[in-house]
Amino acid sequence: MIGDNFYISMECGVRDTAAELGAEVSVQGPQKWDPALQQPIVASVAATRPSAILIAPNDVSALQRPLEEAAKDSKVVLVDTTVEDPSFAVSEIASDNIGGGAAAFTAIQQLVPGGGKVLVIDNQPGISTSDDRVKGFEEAAAKDGTYEYVGVQYAKNQPAEAANIVTATLQKHPDLKAVFATNLFSAEVPRPVSSRPG
Repeated sequence: MIGDNFYISMECGVRDTAAELGAEVSVQGPQKWDPALQQPIVASVAATRPSAILIAPNDVSALQRPLEEAAKDSKVVLVDTTVEDPSFAVSEIASDNIGGGAAAFTAIQQLVPGGGKVLVIDNQPGISTSDDRVKGFEEAAAKDGTYEYVGVQYAKNQPAEAANIVTATLQKHPDLKAVFATNLFSAEVPRPVSSRPG
């Protein structure tokens, strides 16, 4: 996604390595995390038949077929996120996101050792990385009965929506102890909400 610091860092790494190898790089991406915006970009890029396409698919289902088609003429490398069946890709580069979700719960256990209610704020369903982070968190939370998991809600990469979710959840659960945000934009909650003592 254009404007996301994570992907800006990734772009810098790609450009630096491409310069060392004498390869030409073109970077394109949607303005929002939306498969309807990414699909036409994939189709346009695939039509030029580049040697390789490095992509973070923003939906496990919607990008499956377009990337399978692109892989007929270009080597496809999946970075960060994936699709339902990535067998067409020559490589996948990703973190252990289930482990990351479990690590987030461990951090909450350390910060709030007495237990209590916990909330997850995610981007949207269908994104492999954050789906796995939620799964890892939920599995870890289920093993510790001192915490009550109040569920996952979706902010759609909108910090203002994440703030609304926290505010609404605090009204329903004023004893909320912790929030796990699965990505940068879900974590950008204004200080008056996030500074509430736990």
